Amino acid sequence: MDNIKKRVFTSEPDPKYISTDWRKKKLRVAAYIRVSTDSADQENSLKNQRAHYEKMIPANPLWEYVGIFADEGFSGTSMHNRKGLRRLINECSFGNVDLIVVKEVSRLARNTKECLDVVEFLASLNSPVGIFFENNNLNTLETGSKIFLTVLAMCAELESELKSRSVAFGLAVLYSQFKFPVPTMLGYKKTDKYTMEIEPEGAKTVRAIYALFLAGWLPQEIAELFTKLERSTAKGRITWRSSSIIGILSNEKYAGSYLMQKSFRISFLKKQTRQNKGQKRMYHDPEHHTPIISLREHARALLLLHSNQNSPYFNRKYEVKLIQKGLLSGFIPMNVAFGGYSVEHYLAAYVMSRVKEIKFSTKIPIIPGVCRVGREQYCDRYTPSITMMNGKLTVNKACKDLLDAQKVEILLNPRERLLAIRKTSPENKNSIPWTTNHIPARELNDVLFQLMGWQRDLQYKVPATVLRRGKDRVIIFDLSEYEYRFREEGSMDFRKAVPREWVDSLGLDSVDYMLRARRAYAKSLSDWRVNETASSVDGFDSYIEPLPMEELESMIQELK
Repeated sequence: MDNIKKRVFTSEPDPKYISTDWRKKKLRVAAYIRVSTDSADQENSLKNQRAHYEKMIPANPLWEYVGIFADEGFSGTSMHNRKGLRRLINECSFGNVDLIVVKEVSRLARNTKECLDVVEFLASLNSPVGIFFENNNLNTLETGSKIFLTVLAMCAELESELKSRSVAFGLAVLYSQFKFPVPTMLGYKKTDKYTMEIEPEGAKTVRAIYALFLAGWLPQEIAELFTKLERSTAKGRITWRSSSIIGILSNEKYAGSYLMQKSFRISFLKKQTRQNKGQKRMYHDPEHHTPIISLREHARALLLLHSNQNSPYFNRKYEVKLIQKGLLSGFIPMNVAFGGYSVEHYLAAYVMSRVKEIKFSTKIPIIPGVCRVGREQYCDRYTPSITMMNGKLTVNKACKDLLDAQKVEILLNPRERLLAIRKTSPENKNSIPWTTNHIPARELNDVLFQLMGWQRDLQYKVPATVLRRGKDRVIIFDLSEYEYRFREEGSMDFRKAVPREWVDSLGLDSVDYMLRARRAYAKSLSDWRVNETASSVDGFDSYIEPLPMEELESMIQELK
């Protein structure tokens, strides 16, 4: 048995995987070309690159011409949207390409990480694919090529970064001189690089968009009408989308104003932009060019765009007004579906109204050995309260029992952080039904959460206090006196919590000073005037009477 000779078999590697001089191998070759812009000069460059490789590759007897893959108008700092390169990589994955020829490293990528990722991916395929950078005389499948490639890719990235900084500096200089580049816009035509004038036919379309929107038409309805009328967009198309209508309604340039650098790019390597909320300098020229619509029309359109116009409680004629007299002096009637106004707007309206401030000193009896416990820590199902979460208000039955009404109005005192509910008539456009528990109020909640600095993912519950005198009833909520509820990870149930500082200061501080001051004020008034009408505030008379139906129909006829 020991004398039996063992047979040993060996398998030779496939010749196509044997590393030899790639210049002497039969290869299927594709070229990749790219230019970063679609200007005329760059277009000529792309043609020259294409013509070069159409001659170069077939001229080599060992190379089989596969094709040319191109990207035009895309920066090398990102692979995003570079369809030509993606198609080429797919062909390599399918085993249809052995070698890619590129003019230089910067043509493939100006992002070091992405450049190396592509090279490593191609090298890891069953049939490894190399990239030959012609001007750099570098093949990625050669030993030691990664070191040189990394250096060249870093240089290309640095060059792009320096160029980006140079461009940013040049633009900042132009902006400081109020030289703003003129974009392609419906209703305007360029007179030179920095100025524009009204184009009559397009301006007619823009005016119609604003007139219809202010008259109650929704963006989708306007888009469908203009598509039917075959009105031309800024790009010469006749198919309209609601996003195009919204873009025109939110563009300050149609009011003659130009706000530059409303957004900025995060970094030169990323195409992502971020809204400029003070991170970068902004430039504003309020009279940059001739307006097509008035600034007042534009401002009203912005308010309506941020409103929930589909809500049954939406009041198209809503304006910020403030009650000057009575128990509810300093309160602003709110429309639960009207948006566009921020906390700063409501506080500004309070200041502009010059309402008389309530100043009452109240005392809390201190009993030795006894701590004052805030009722906010005992909000159960039987405590009259209102809950705010997920764009809606929820009023419990105990709270509804405090007020005998079919319709009510919600009011806000932004300075004292008090919310009030009073009985009103069905004719009041801000009224909401008191018979329903859940009220959709995303826009109002946005203001309340911003005012209080609340977290969007939590539920906030505020107890109610009712002030009574004869037939007068007003429910008031001190927003500073709340409990919040949260969901633990993996659970659908809410758990109750109170701010940590309340536990530490229990019995020492009073969190409902404003509410107690309002109670004291109520006792001082002979007439509460709970139905007092709110007065207009200077600078907040934003409502614009829409065009009569006859004029709108005539305008539509002119667009045909």
